[in-house]
Amino acid sequence: ELRLAVGSDEPSTWWLNGEEVARVQEATALGRDQASSKPLTLRKGRTLLLVALSNKSGPAAAACARFLDKDGRPFRGYTNDSVPR
Repeated sequence: ELRLAVGSDEPSTWWLNGEEVARVQEATALGRDQASSKPLTLRKGRTLLLVALSNKSGPAAAACARFLDKDGRPFRGYTNDSVPR
């Protein structure tokens, strides 16, 4: 039982394996845990996390994400091979 906690400095939508799981509604300063998902289960193997940002207020947008366990602590039982696109 994990939650995806996200933040971005622009409106953003987050998908996990094709399912929308979190959304940041407004442009604000980047901060962690601005929105979080309902409880999720990560399956063994590859998982795709996708974010779409609406960059409206500057030359670049920023975002952050982390998985939290049921007690709100960062989950560390996975590896990340992210490739910005």
